Amino acid sequence: MLITRSLNFLRKLPASRFSDDLIFSFIANHDRNLGTLWLTIGKMSSSIVEQVAWKLSTVNNLDLSYCTNIKAPALEAIGKHCKSLKELHRLTYPPHNMKKEKCENEIHTIVTTIPKLKHLELSYMVLSSECANQILSGCPELQCFDVRRSHVKEEKFVVMVGLRTGVLKSLIIKGLTITPGSPEYQTLPGSNANSSAVACM
Repeated sequence: MLITRSLNFLRKLPASRFSDDLIFSFIANHDRNLGTLWLTIGKMSSSIVEQVAWKLSTVNNLDLSYCTNIKAPALEAIGKHCKSLKELHRLTYPPHNMKKEKCENEIHTIVTTIPKLKHLELSYMVLSSECANQILSGCPELQCFDVRRSHVKEEKFVVMVGLRTGVLKSLIIKGLTITPGSPEYQTLPGSNANSSAVACM
């Protein structure tokens, strides 16, 4: 198997649709130098992620999209042990993540345990202006914030983002990319801040 043969030198691993905790545990046990780990549509339990997250301390780019069993405690364990994590993708199916309480729990966990994020992608979350404020104040290094599939209260949300133009370079919302210099950006508070436009699609 590729992971076994890598002899702990594998830096990037995209995996999809693996079926159980054993495979996730195998990945964590056999390669502890991973930088990029994309585990989309995985069926691993939240508890196994909590147990082995400490073995993934080198991961800086993580994709847990459509891993429907993952809950806030698993994200907390990842944040606690993956101190180098800069990029997180958390896309989910609408029925699983549209409950306001669950969204708020996950967002609170992300901002309190993974504050050094530079790129955050969320989908099918319910994002209020309060949640936006939490994310932007809790992740001061955030440069790209992608919420194009989320339910966003746009006016207050976009204004909140506009107030944080010092570092944030791109907001992607419902198919619309707002960057410094764009017509949409000019209507936001603080639009004269010095920040370069970034294409982040």
